[in-house]
Amino acid sequence: MKKQLSCLLLVSSAAACGLRLMQMRFGFEAETGLPVRGSVWGLGLAAALAVLALVWLLAVRPFPAKDTPTVAQAFPMTGRKAVLALLAAGLLLVAVSGMAWVVTALRPAPLVMAADGTLSPAALPGGITPSTMLFLGAVTLVMGGSLLPAVAASLAGREPSPGCSGTLLLVAPVCLVVRLVLVYRIHSVEPAVSRYAVELLAMVCLTMAFYRLSAFGCGVGGSRRFLRYAGWAVMLSLATLADGHGLADTLFYLGTALTLLGLILSRLGAAAPVGDPG
Repeated sequence: MKKQLSCLLLVSSAAACGLRLMQMRFGFEAETGLPVRGSVWGLGLAAALAVLALVWLLAVRPFPAKDTPTVAQAFPMTGRKAVLALLAAGLLLVAVSGMAWVVTALRPAPLVMAADGTLSPAALPGGITPSTMLFLGAVTLVMGGSLLPAVAASLAGREPSPGCSGTLLLVAPVCLVVRLVLVYRIHSVEPAVSRYAVELLAMVCLTMAFYRLSAFGCGVGGSRRFLRYAGWAVMLSLATLADGHGLADTLFYLGTALTLLGLILSRLGAAAPVGDPG
């Protein structure tokens, strides 16, 4: 069942990304940025995401809603090279994304010539300021760092110190809520919500996925709930790569998708559906 679910998730993510790419290319007017009236790509993407989300929901339904394993039991990593590679690559990309925001914030803004011949700093998209970029970078780095102790503990086959695991894992969803607010603030100047709706949905699902991950550190984890949101987050994070983000955001969504994909594979290898003794 692990292979079937993994293939389903990858195929669904590729389909969502492809449809989003077609919508971004042909579903918006070049002059105004507004959706093209009668375009099938917007409706097609919405319908496809709804169907793919429902299929994944039904696919993970056999797993228990509450099985409350510990972090090391829920996500065993010893000897699992594919899982380790995905987690290492994902966390590295998240860290590089945070550093990219920090470097961009500290780098002097390019100067442009105004109509009166004076030079002034170029306007940044969405009215984002260097302080906002610096804050985004810090939040991203903190989020990635908060996952390292749990990953290291699972790799070693031991549990994190009592009371520490759940608290550290809760840092990631808190950081994602902060990032969600900032992302909405940056994109709120867009002429159409559909231009950034996929990214907002990705952020919501990422927040819920890492929140469900933190439940394992608190002893109240559930495989079905975690797999549900993690799968949706992977699909939407890969789909939003077609939005044409800058380097920092592209690395962030790719990194979080790889991280969650590694955790999904680890959980699928350890969890058994209800009624399955193996």
